[in-house]
Amino acid sequence: MDKNREKYGRASMDGARQNFAKSPELDLHGLYSGQVLDKVDVFIYDQYNKKLSEVKIVYGIGEGVLRKKVLDYVKAHPLVSRVEEEIGRCKVILDI
Repeated sequence: MDKNREKYGRASMDGARQNFAKSPELDLHGLYSGQVLDKVDVFIYDQYNKKLSEVKIVYGIGEGVLRKKVLDYVKAHPLVSRVEEEIGRCKVILDI
């Protein structure tokens, strides 16, 4: 461990730990609006079954078609307790 710290420096090691602790993220870039809801649903159920309480869904900023479709869907999803919008993505809090 000390050799890695010397080789890569403290900031690199700390950054690796922070990346490991990130919430799971579903990236919907490049998909059409008709393709996303099944992927979102499977993603939410998979993370719920893993007992994770927070996930992120990236839909991008474009024209807002995916944003509206995804937000409408997750806000009505039975496993979702809260949705926090961010630029180009949303944070979804699951009801665990």
